Amino acid sequence: MDFHYLENTNQIEITKYLGKDSIVTIPEKMDEKPVTSIGSKAFLSCGEVTALYLPKTIHTVGDWAFCHMKSLRKLSVETIPTFGRQVWKGCPMLSEIEVRGLDNQDVSRLAASGIPFWNDTMKALKESLADNNLKNWFFQYDNALMLYLQKPLDEGFVPGFVGWFDDGDVEDDRVSYKKDEIKKRVFFVLQRLQYNSFLQKEAQDFYVRKLLEENSKSDLLEALSHKPLCDDVEKLKQFRAIGGFRILEAKVLLEHIDMPEPEVTAFLLSCTKDEGDDFFATLTL
Repeated sequence: MDFHYLENTNQIEITKYLGKDSIVTIPEKMDEKPVTSIGSKAFLSCGEVTALYLPKTIHTVGDWAFCHMKSLRKLSVETIPTFGRQVWKGCPMLSEIEVRGLDNQDVSRLAASGIPFWNDTMKALKESLADNNLKNWFFQYDNALMLYLQKPLDEGFVPGFVGWFDDGDVEDDRVSYKKDEIKKRVFFVLQRLQYNSFLQKEAQDFYVRKLLEENSKSDLLEALSHKPLCDDVEKLKQFRAIGGFRILEAKVLLEHIDMPEPEVTAFLLSCTKDEGDDFFATLTL
């Protein structure tokens, strides 16, 4: 058995995962009793797990339950439980929260990305599914994302080791923080434009304006050449479709992306050809 667990009356609570598997499926029953909850810190720092499948019997996930699962990419649920505090803290790879049986797959991507700027993402989704009103959830998501995009880039910045560094070190730390924030914002916007269910024109116009008017070319190029954006050809296509780069930027991306995926290289090369230019003529051996 890969789990420590507690028996509460006629229910089971998972208290600790002991295994080393990359894909973990929690059973519906243990000892002939339904598994109804995941306890506090049950999967804390389980760095091997990449995908976690919860049964429909789970109705509660405790505080910090999935904290610091640094490889976790996918959480799959059939029904949405009640989540405790900071369940997702330290899960940088989480990119999909699948709701099994739900026709609209855009929810899976956006629910995962919404967590950093919208603490009530899953609570709101649970309510929207109960009311059979996904449109309302997307509306709330867009409101939260637009509010997040309007905040100063350094909001929430806390210098490391306060008191140890001089003012110059703190400012360098701040600049680095702001660059990372730009990358996150570019990712969130392009993802919403890509997974565009119930996207209102006002919100779409806002996203495009924010992306293209408030970031310098160098900021955008740095963000786009940063993984995971540079691995996703669909996001690069979306960026191009809204007028995000021209021939020079396509060339610069090709030069800056470290070991791009073949489809990414092919797409960027096609962008240079569309403009009647020979990219290979600019290369030196």
